[in-house]
Amino acid sequence: FTGSTNFCPKCTKLRAKAKLALKKEKARKERISKKYSMSNLAILYQKLTRILTPNNCASCGIATTTSGASQAQGGHMYMKGKYTSVSLFLPNIYNQCASCNSPHGGAGRPIELSLYGEKFWGKDTMDLIHKSAQVKYSFNRAEREELYEFVNKALSYAETLTTYGSKEAFYRRLWEEQQKIQCIKQIINDKSRTI
Repeated sequence: FTGSTNFCPKCTKLRAKAKLALKKEKARKERISKKYSMSNLAILYQKLTRILTPNNCASCGIATTTSGASQAQGGHMYMKGKYTSVSLFLPNIYNQCASCNSPHGGAGRPIELSLYGEKFWGKDTMDLIHKSAQVKYSFNRAEREELYEFVNKALSYAETLTTYGSKEAFYRRLWEEQQKIQCIKQIINDKSRTI
């Protein structure tokens, strides 16, 4: 016992180790929590959309790039923050230039995205998205984990595709598969929607 602290050096060292272990565990849990967060999922689904769709803005048609006003972004027909039920639905996410997707520029241009979506996905799918957007839904942790696994597998495969035809076919198949996920089925089949 040194007298300068209330604990012996051995106890102080053990306490410091325990504190460090707790800090590391807390950091690990925060990383896992962020991994399955809606904002991280949105980033992954937007990336998937940019990989599998043409390098043109779905709203204005200009060629998208990696920087500047024509930088490719994942634009949502229904804003991801307000319409969480469809924020990760593939037919709600489009390749958009930064200018059209900006709240100060094109404000997302949802009308143009809807028209583009109807050409690409068809009227029935777009009607389904419009109706599903009215459902109030919050994804729980297990559902977010399932959606994370879905998008990660899709991204791994999408990055191997080289032709637009193969990308488009895969993208359409992905939407069919996404509709089989239980939480997505629940939103689609919700009878309480207002429309």
